[in-house]
Amino acid sequence: MKPNHNSQENTSANVDPAIIAPAEKLGCSVCGKSRAPLVCGCCHQMICKSCTDFLEADEFYLLDKNPLNTDDKAFCQVCYQEKVLPEMQKYQDLVALAKNIQVFMKNQSKETRLIPRLEKTLRVENCKEPEEVMMRLAIMAVQKKLNALIDMDIVGKKVKDGSYSTTIFSGSAVPAEFNDRRVVKDRSIWQNPN
Repeated sequence: MKPNHNSQENTSANVDPAIIAPAEKLGCSVCGKSRAPLVCGCCHQMICKSCTDFLEADEFYLLDKNPLNTDDKAFCQVCYQEKVLPEMQKYQDLVALAKNIQVFMKNQSKETRLIPRLEKTLRVENCKEPEEVMMRLAIMAVQKKLNALIDMDIVGKKVKDGSYSTTIFSGSAVPAEFNDRRVVKDRSIWQNPN
């Protein structure tokens, strides 16, 4: 009985060539160099280091989910221009909008009592700084097309790892639509014209 060689050929033909490339296809898909140790995160083509654009490890760290849907940090120049740069621009615009959001802490509830709380409370955990908690909550509010965070509460928790201790911050806030007419001004600072 002869061994069936066709079944082995069919199984090797179904494997993605970007994962296991034959020796003659290991060259860079952009410049053609014979040595290409990296794989593009989008098109999965082999690329050399000089033809690669790298993404910083913490580029989208304020978002819950990476908009590129990949954990890869190396991209060919074409994919970087067409797919990565537009997402980076959207992220920078989102951060700029989040920096201009109105924030009211939990102890300012008298000023915000007329603002309706229609949305569910947003929560963020395991942040290194209180400012990171604020920015993450602000980005979540901007993604919901709202311009204020009310009843913000930030809590720090000490965590020990052997002899090393650090603080992890978590927070919550209610996103809302801010309107100057709905905020009660503190009357103690008003000037009496009479």
